[in-house]
Amino acid sequence: MRLITIVAILCVCCFQQTYAQRVSLPAAARKDSAVVAYYDTVMKQNLQLYTGSEYANKGHNIQGFPYFESENLFTGSVLYDNNFYDKVPMQYDLVSDELVILDYGKNYKIALIGDKVSYFVLGGHRFIGVLIAADSLAPGKTGFYEELYSGSIKVFAKRRKLPQSIGKVEDNVTRYIQYNSYYIQKAGKLMEVGNERSIMSVLSDKKQDLKNFIRSGNLDFKKHFEAAVAAVAAYYDEVKK
Repeated sequence: MRLITIVAILCVCCFQQTYAQRVSLPAAARKDSAVVAYYDTVMKQNLQLYTGSEYANKGHNIQGFPYFESENLFTGSVLYDNNFYDKVPMQYDLVSDELVILDYGKNYKIALIGDKVSYFVLGGHRFIGVLIAADSLAPGKTGFYEELYSGSIKVFAKRRKLPQSIGKVEDNVTRYIQYNSYYIQKAGKLMEVGNERSIMSVLSDKKQDLKNFIRSGNLDFKKHFEAAVAAVAAYYDEVKK
């Protein structure tokens, strides 16, 4: 009788263990499926970042570099194809107006598709994709503009570099020269400004208030144009409230 009882207990234990294993398998499978699905989603989003064309370094015989601020890679962030990516090694080519990153294996550079870049941040500077209206004071085109101020109106800087010959012709020396132009976006239009007078023309509805602000703040548009135009835009928003 004792032997029968022991055998019965062993059978029950074996059944319970086998049953537990058979029950746990679907749960494990579901967990694995969830992990795989999550992995596929994340990888798919990450792989979307590495879409573009191979970027070729240029200007081998030109002094300087075509990039914004440094020839070295920044660690920045980008909203690309509606996905946000952080800690991305990147450069902004001011000659071709392209955002450049390393490929997934970090073997070569990729120029991202410009229309898919909503904005990017590198070196503490935020650049956004802007479509200039064809009927504004600037030519119609899409490009990257640094955002200097953002409120009901916005202030942008367009930064470009062009190769330019310097010195004597026989010396055959070419160097990258940077050019900056500035715009105020108001009522959906992007209008170029370059001095106090042009700023007052764009913001003429608060002209006297702004003139008083400029005078009291001793704003210097010749030495510190970017800071001055951003300050004026911020004050314009304040008096418009």
